[in-house]
Amino acid sequence: MPLTTPVILFHDPVNPDQVDGTTWDGTASGRVAATGAKLGFIPNPAGTLYATFPDRIYDRSGHLVGSYGGNMKGFGTWADDQRHYCQMVGRSATPPLNGEPASLQVGAPGETTRTVAQVGTVGLQATMAVAACSELSDRAVVVQLGGQGIGARQLWVVQLSTGHILWTRSYISDPTSVVTIVASRDGQSITEAHSGAGQTPATTVYGPSGSVLGHLTMFVASFSWDGTLAVVTSPAGSVSVIRWRDGSHIWGAPQGQTLDAAMPEPGGLRVAVSLSNPDYQQTTGFTPTDLYVVGPDGQATPLMQRVVL
Repeated sequence: MPLTTPVILFHDPVNPDQVDGTTWDGTASGRVAATGAKLGFIPNPAGTLYATFPDRIYDRSGHLVGSYGGNMKGFGTWADDQRHYCQMVGRSATPPLNGEPASLQVGAPGETTRTVAQVGTVGLQATMAVAACSELSDRAVVVQLGGQGIGARQLWVVQLSTGHILWTRSYISDPTSVVTIVASRDGQSITEAHSGAGQTPATTVYGPSGSVLGHLTMFVASFSWDGTLAVVTSPAGSVSVIRWRDGSHIWGAPQGQTLDAAMPEPGGLRVAVSLSNPDYQQTTGFTPTDLYVVGPDGQATPLMQRVVL
């Protein structure tokens, strides 16, 4: 199989340090690398590269191709060109209690990391996250987080080529409501969900310029690559795939299973949905799930069982 063919990478069910993979149609699967996944790993969208902890990057043959680092906590977010990644870094390895400025950087194996812009702060409680990193759309979505249980305090959409802030939104601290930000892979659609105990989630979808595109009463976990489909969850935990612009229902997960992860098919129209199954027991320290691939026609293919992403 060509190394450019998109695959879904996952932990081997017996040896959690081994990386396995499967094609999106399930016709080919097998071992990718014998080691490197014990502490968790983060693949790029196509599964051609993956980052491990604390600081290494491997290709799909298991060969070390680079490292990442800087004053950051963990890996950042892979870009949609399958090679670059965005990361947020502080000025020091241990930020002061009152925080310090953070910088958005872009890197790739074999390239010098480039600082794009100074944005947000990092500190004891304040952290920064990259919700989307798009070399193809020349933008990143960066989120200021207020700490555990507090949620987002501000988001910025940054042009990667210039560091220009395209638009931004800030959120007033409210102990009764938590703000959660999710972006499409290209940063063209961004959801802002307000939720709290006993509240129906109020989700607003913003477009490329920050204008409102729609409203939902569900949480969005992921968009399809072209942005037309969304994997959503209800307050009760049920999982569905919808066309978010008109709210039409495409597919519903089996009853009793909850969302573990969701991801778009690179360059395709399908989404992968990983569901926690209450019948499975943890034996490796990771949660075994059932993996489905759902198409825009609502056709769902059960790809694998007891898989750990």
